[in-house]
Amino acid sequence: MTNKKQNRFLLIFIISALVIIIAGVAYLRAPSSAPTASGSLRVSLEDAKAAFDAGTALFIDVRSQQAFSASHIKNAQLLPLPDMIGGSLPPVEKNALIYTYCT
Repeated sequence: MTNKKQNRFLLIFIISALVIIIAGVAYLRAPSSAPTASGSLRVSLEDAKAAFDAGTALFIDVRSQQAFSASHIKNAQLLPLPDMIGGSLPPVEKNALIYTYCT
């Protein structure tokens, strides 16, 4: 390899390594409520509890009727997952914060 090719290879290698390092740091610093691949958010229990206490969110239980009857979050609405997938969603405000849960 000539010096010019070696220098070019070294430059590409260094830039690639820096990009990987920056991406890793950005990933590790992302908030716990970062969007998932589907665009939904995963939130911490503390954030969900704060929204519950403030009354600013709608909680939707996607489990079965039997599981919902056994226990559920106060004021949660039951919408079993098969119904939700079928497009049966409750009426909600356009900018409402909706938490779905199954356990």
